[in-house]
Amino acid sequence: MSSLALRSRCYARSSFVAVVFCASLLAACGDDTAPPAEVDGGAVADARVDAPFDGGAPDLTMCADEDGDGHRSMACGGDDCDDTDSDRFPDNPEICDGDDEDCNDTTFGPDRDSDGFVSIACCNGPDNCGPDCNDLLNTVNPGASEVCNGDVDDDCNGLADGDDRVCVPCGPGLSGVDSTCVDIDECTLGLCGAAVGAMCNNTFGSYECTCPTGYIAPPSGGTCADVDDCAVGRCGAGIATCTNTVGSYACTCAPGYSASAASGAPCVDDDECATGTPCGAGGSCANIGGGYTCTCSAGYTATGRTGGTGGTCSDLDECTLTTDDCDASPAAVCMNTVGGFTCACPPGFTGTGRGSSGCDTPRFTALGDGTVRDNNGSGLEWQQGFSPGTQSQAASITYCTTLALDGGGWRLPTIDELRSIVDSSRGAPTIDTSFFPGTPSTPFWSSSPVAGSPSNGWLVDFSFGNAFYSGASIMDRARCVR
Repeated sequence: MSSLALRSRCYARSSFVAVVFCASLLAACGDDTAPPAEVDGGAVADARVDAPFDGGAPDLTMCADEDGDGHRSMACGGDDCDDTDSDRFPDNPEICDGDDEDCNDTTFGPDRDSDGFVSIACCNGPDNCGPDCNDLLNTVNPGASEVCNGDVDDDCNGLADGDDRVCVPCGPGLSGVDSTCVDIDECTLGLCGAAVGAMCNNTFGSYECTCPTGYIAPPSGGTCADVDDCAVGRCGAGIATCTNTVGSYACTCAPGYSASAASGAPCVDDDECATGTPCGAGGSCANIGGGYTCTCSAGYTATGRTGGTGGTCSDLDECTLTTDDCDASPAAVCMNTVGGFTCACPPGFTGTGRGSSGCDTPRFTALGDGTVRDNNGSGLEWQQGFSPGTQSQAASITYCTTLALDGGGWRLPTIDELRSIVDSSRGAPTIDTSFFPGTPSTPFWSSSPVAGSPSNGWLVDFSFGNAFYSGASIMDRARCVR
């Protein structure tokens, strides 16, 4: 193949690399025709092969401007690094989009803070970017010096302040950085705590606390902290439970003991007998360690004792315990009283009620003349009968005072006297009809007026044995007494 044919075939390729390759190939193979005129300075039609042989300026009119940006492709000797993109050509302003707009991979885009360095966000490809780590602040760039300004990476080396050996804190108890260190007065910060009486002494780089009783602080500085007083046995052993409190402690003493600062001991024995009457009115008290004992009087017994001590002398219910001596025949009723008891004879009998003959006396004695004597100690004699009709309280009083039975001397009974012959153990009428036969189950007048209401008077209703009052003018029965 002739050199001319080889030359035509080689330079038909569009790339700049192919042009160089063809030129070297022709040089190696030799030229089987006369040297082209352009080597001697003549002009030939194929301008694209002129530059590789003799350094002459190529005729770029032979190259197409495919993207229409006014620059021809580097592949045929032009300066357009991308003839398919009209936004890429020499001297085109760089923008921050990851492309090489000006066909110069050493420029990256606008320098927004005008510090001579383009933002690291502006790149010509993924690994060829600007150096400015902050293109909005002209004091931050690779040419700046690192200064102490609050963890700003001034020189864009990836390290800021203390990590870049500037702005190093002075240390505990001091304020400032690097060589400018000022003592902190911890005493103004309340570091010794809020304990009343705590005192603070400032030292260079530190402080000391003087703590009140019940608190302690570390010698090297620190808050006055509560001392666990219970851990050192301040309440004593065996008679108290210790509870630690802030700045103090509390002793919960065993029963019978109390905390007494005056005695010098945390817990001392309580003298229960001196501070009150724990045994009550029914006994005498004797103090013992941690408690007391009671000696109870007759009719009382100690209750509520624990382990043989303490308690109270309470009334002994002889009636329930059947330790009374009430008459058994006829059976007297036992009624308990504080410190003792009483005996009441059954209806129809009277007496002390105590002993084997305490109720042998009948309550009433019929005297055979229309009168009945009450044997209960009152000495009263009663009209066995009653008024033949009903009348007012005043008329009843008159009825009795004019009654001529057994020589006269009669009167209308008081309410208490009239109630004394009521026998509630019986049905209506509530009276012993063997001595007061024919008594109707109706109210009977007494002579007692109602206090503060003279127009009313008291009566006893022998239907139920209850007392009540009513207008003095109502009409009811009367039974006289003397």
